Formats: sequence, structure tokens, C-alpha cells
Amino acid sequence: MMNQNKNVVIAHAYYAAMADKNSQLVEKYLHSEVHLIGPYGQKVGKEMVFEAAKKFMHMFKSIKIHSQFGSHDHVAISYDLLGFGESATNLRAVSLMTFKDGLIIKNELFFDTRSL
Repeated sequence: MMNQNKNVVIAHAYYAAMADKNSQLVEKYLHSEVHLIGPYGQKVGKEMVFEAAKKFMHMFKSIKIHSQFGSHDHVAISYDLLGFGESATNLRAVSLMTFKDGLIIKNELFFDTRSL
């Protein structure tokens, strides 16, 4: 991963921390003004986004990353949330992330909630 955009490396590390249920590491990657946009609504500010991330981490068993790419301050990453929710469904997802000062300032999540 040495030749990759540094933000791609950070995005991958963020989702690896989510998969490991490592909330301290997840928090480390969030900008103080982070904005989360997802199927369940929006959160603004590190405290609110971090609280949502901690809850979200316990909604799946693991994450399998499929692809990731970035350009300047933007990263797209596609992954499966394995064992998601009460039905333990595998849920395909995409995250479009924006970075500022090496931290996640915006994370827009896309997944099909019909299977839930």
C-alpha cells in the first residue's frame, strides 16, 4: 500500500478498526467537524459521529473490503458487512469519504436497506 494515496490507507485502516471493534482507533481517524451521511440519517461533529460509529460496530460480525481508490482528498471504498443485524445478512456497502488534514471530515454511506 506504499504507493497508494495516503487517504486510501487511512480509509482502509478506519474500516479495519471498525471490523476489529477498536473504538479508540476509529475515533483517531475522525476530524472534529466530521459529517456522516447514511441511510439512517445524518450526524455532524466528532462526538455524534463517534457515538454512531460505536453503535454501528456492534451491528455486524466482520467487514470484507473489496475495492478502494482515491484521488486527492476523496476515497471510495466498497465492502461487505458480514453478519449484519438480527438476520445476520451480508450487506454490500460503499463509502465515499472526504479527508481534511489527514482525517475523515465527511463519510457518505450507501447500502440497500431493503434486505433488512
